[in-house]
Amino acid sequence: MTVLDYGIVILYLVAMVGIGLYFQRKASAGIDSYFLGERGLPWWALGASGMSSNLDISGTMINTAFVFALGAVGFFIEIRGGVTLIMAFLMIFQGKWNRRALVMTLAEWMHFRFGKDKQGDVARLIAAFSIIIVTIAMITYFAIGSGKFVGEFLGIPAFWGLSSQFWAATLMIALAMIYTVASGLYGVVWTDVFQGILIFGTIIFVCALAFFKFNLPEVFSVSVPLKSGGFMPIETTREAWTSMIPTWKLNMPAESTYSIYNLFGIAILFYLIKVTIEGSGGTSQYMIQRFFASRSDRESGLLSLFWTFLLAFRWPFIAAIAIMGVVFGNIQDPETVLPVVINEMVPFGIKGVLVAGLMAAAMSTFDSTVNAGAAYWVKDIYQTYLNPNATKKQLMRHSRWSSVIIVVLGLLFTLAIRNINEIWGWITSSLGAGLL
Repeated sequence: MTVLDYGIVILYLVAMVGIGLYFQRKASAGIDSYFLGERGLPWWALGASGMSSNLDISGTMINTAFVFALGAVGFFIEIRGGVTLIMAFLMIFQGKWNRRALVMTLAEWMHFRFGKDKQGDVARLIAAFSIIIVTIAMITYFAIGSGKFVGEFLGIPAFWGLSSQFWAATLMIALAMIYTVASGLYGVVWTDVFQGILIFGTIIFVCALAFFKFNLPEVFSVSVPLKSGGFMPIETTREAWTSMIPTWKLNMPAESTYSIYNLFGIAILFYLIKVTIEGSGGTSQYMIQRFFASRSDRESGLLSLFWTFLLAFRWPFIAAIAIMGVVFGNIQDPETVLPVVINEMVPFGIKGVLVAGLMAAAMSTFDSTVNAGAAYWVKDIYQTYLNPNATKKQLMRHSRWSSVIIVVLGLLFTLAIRNINEIWGWITSSLGAGLL
């Protein structure tokens, strides 16, 4: 990267922190402001914020890895995340139903559903603790992906026995945490809107670059990770790689970590059923927070529609990056296709804009997750059971400190996780188990 590229990235980071700090006073009015924006944020801003939060860098990297290694059928593995399918349920009825409860969190909704006796208390506490645990895992997921991506560009050295990826993730998290902790949902949503514009520009440029400049060879090699920690080259053809027709079985080598998808048809049917059940029951964390924060039933439907429309542009972007990775060749780790392509195949000047746009994708996921996760501690555990008479000052203090603690725990867990696929598989499985 040139001085111009670094300048663009620094300008973006300063703008994000500035926007977040600008809303600090509004967020400090109370926990309704801090976690729900006083239910006064416009639907289009909530929808754009949701799109930015879903288009995270770790998810983009792992889905690009699947498409790079498996070809077009790799898109079907995203069914295990099921974001788009869940959005259909939220747009039609679940978003409106959840909003009408006028609660702050999904755990509080358990009292609305089951009452405030013993059964309702147990359901609320289980929901609160399980979602906090998943939030910490999401921070770990964010940190691993952003560490791999940012470390590729900034060249942060390893020291104190910790990898460069760990320190790159720490840098990103520290910057995002400043405005997230200071301004709550106000800062999250409005920085996400700004980031969404940058992300959208990034998507358009990369898709145009891949479409007009690069062509897939007839025969080429891709690489898949091994359970032992190395990588294995696999030869394929353009016809096989671009086929959109899913097969019942894949032929990944048994020693590959991707061999878990060999029973492809069963895996896809399982995840399709799982996310259908999840969608019928709503969703949680930062996604449902947008609906709790909406102004009306009508606006909860509109924000879902806008959210889904914007999120659809993620898939052409992933396909474009995977194609450019194949053309570039000699990429061992599929999870590094995204940073390698940006670093090696994008011209200077434009590279800074793309890096800033993808950092925006990472930070928007992080800020939403942290803000929503902290609400479960403050509203569902501290205020409800530990200190029902807590003052506004005490609640705001716990809102900010719980955000910091969740982040620190998530960052520490990166030391025990080897790759994005490992933590992503755990998260999606735990989400399904929790909702079922």
